[in-house]
Amino acid sequence: MDYRCREDSRHIILYGHNGRNGAMFGSLQSFLSTGYRNNHREISFMWADGTTEVWQVFSASQMDATDAVYPVEFRDDESFRQFAESLAAPEGARRIITLSTCTEGVDSGRRLILHGAVGDGE
Repeated sequence: MDYRCREDSRHIILYGHNGRNGAMFGSLQSFLSTGYRNNHREISFMWADGTTEVWQVFSASQMDATDAVYPVEFRDDESFRQFAESLAAPEGARRIITLSTCTEGVDSGRRLILHGAVGDGE
């Protein structure tokens, strides 16, 4: 987990190695396929205290490691809403999870990013 995140953060960022054999975050590559993503719409995340949160997957893409998808602190609700909107998160998203792994080798400067959201009614 990103060192800046806490359990109550509105944006949780998890980093994982891209295991070539599908281990760790190696299977995230599959989410680039719309068909796969449509059939695998949820991320379950268990906190250290044993509680589980279920996030709805809403996007997967490759981008530069320097793209603006890694903020954790938001000055107010409006700044979080703007961030969520920039990711095309579902309306009403109250928290976002980002899974991030490298692509094409560790020095490529590219990252495979998967986003999920928890909304007001969840």
